[in-house]
Amino acid sequence: VTLGQDVMLTELSRTSSTVNSRKAAFVYEGSRLKVLRDHNWNFARKEMETGGARTATLPAKCVRLLACIQPNGEDCHYRLFGREVRSNEPLAKIVYTGDVEDLDKWTSDAYRTLVLRLAADLAKPITGRINERQLQEQAYQDQLAQAKLADARESNVAKDPWGSNYYADAMKGGANPRAADIFRR
Repeated sequence: VTLGQDVMLTELSRTSSTVNSRKAAFVYEGSRLKVLRDHNWNFARKEMETGGARTATLPAKCVRLLACIQPNGEDCHYRLFGREVRSNEPLAKIVYTGDVEDLDKWTSDAYRTLVLRLAADLAKPITGRINERQLQEQAYQDQLAQAKLADARESNVAKDPWGSNYYADAMKGGANPRAADIFRR
């Protein structure tokens, strides 16, 4: 990680003789978890079967709850109380972002995003310059946007992401045939 023109970090170690390496090791875990929470990464997407119960406890390695699915495959409404998920509808499975600690399992885009998150988190404590922090934060946000786009391109969405559109269906002659007559001239 390079912070400005005068600081370069090459290791993360709590027992290192260099202060900057110890600072980096201290913030690493929080930075890693933040990157995992900032996007629904394909490599970290996990599912847990719940057997139709109306309450379920999140897995220990869950960093972000993405969805709860009913036995019929539809999303269900839920509330999160601490690490417990409660729903009025039966839960067939829980979809979540898992805590993937092994960086070899991360995509290259996600890994670069993590490096820039660390740079943003360490910029002010190490360099003492707030403008360096702002520059690193902007670099992180830019990289996160690129990584999200690449990650989205690598997925196969089963449902139409836009949902149904009454007006588009009507213009095609679907949905309500009488409504389609409005658009014919």
